[in-house]
Amino acid sequence: MKKSIIFCIMICFYTNIYAQFNIENALLSFDKKTLEAANTAKSVSYLVDDEKKLIFYGNLARLNPALFLEKIVIPYTQNDESEYVTSLKDDLKKMSPIHPHIPYKPLAEAAKFHAEDMGKAGNIGHTSTDGTSFGNRLKKYVKMSGMAENCSYGKEKPIDILMQLLIDEGVANKGHRISILSPNY
Repeated sequence: MKKSIIFCIMICFYTNIYAQFNIENALLSFDKKTLEAANTAKSVSYLVDDEKKLIFYGNLARLNPALFLEKIVIPYTQNDESEYVTSLKDDLKKMSPIHPHIPYKPLAEAAKFHAEDMGKAGNIGHTSTDGTSFGNRLKKYVKMSGMAENCSYGKEKPIDILMQLLIDEGVANKGHRISILSPNY
């Protein structure tokens, strides 16, 4: 009997530690209209599926920050009480719904160039391997102002990439979070 109880406790402990956040379950909480509005990249041929999902998840945060907080951020960060997670939760609580991001092919091309450049060299950051800054690099692709760049390293799943950028741990100005959640972008 004692062994059975210990085994049961061990199984419960094991499943709680390794229980993973399930984005598909979280998406069930969003209404059809919001899901459709967030899916601005669905018909874009120049992005791969994971890039489309990243835009989609980010747009859910923009379109319904309160529900995104409740159904995605809180469950995803349930064991993380860092100041970065706390400030993300505070930002989403204060945020009003805003327009979704819309993919733009020249920006996707600039991002692809930078990702390949950094990947080949094994570098990270916003400066190209030849020393070109983000702003100067983008001038080759677009004639716009008020742009930002979000670089993520070490994550593979779109939801993990988005959460890394939103939490923005170690980034004093929260620049990645701001560019994802600000109506100015």
